[in-house]
Amino acid sequence: MSTPTNLPVPSSPSSPSAGSGYTHRTWLDEMAEVLMTVATIYKGLEVMDATLHEVKAGRTQLNLVDGSRATALELMTRGVRFTEDTDARYMQVFEAIQQAGGQQEVAQEKRYHDRD
Repeated sequence: MSTPTNLPVPSSPSSPSAGSGYTHRTWLDEMAEVLMTVATIYKGLEVMDATLHEVKAGRTQLNLVDGSRATALELMTRGVRFTEDTDARYMQVFEAIQQAGGQQEVAQEKRYHDRD
């Protein structure tokens, strides 16, 4: 299957460069933005599905929209789970540092996401 060439290209995220203070909060904000985009796609597909049913569209269109909607829902579910799991690990580290008398900052290099 060839890749369509007429798709919009997303703009580059406005993430800080390496070493300039990429924090867990920054990561959470970026994840929220991504998940909101996926939620918008999901809602659009729901509207499209309702419209296709209203005009009695064929099974092929309905199946494609339904499959796309299911994929968007899966992305949202995985994204939320990923965010919750990562946040839970981050909070354990943050709380341990606070209990040990640490500063408000967890680390100078604020990159808390896994790199597996």
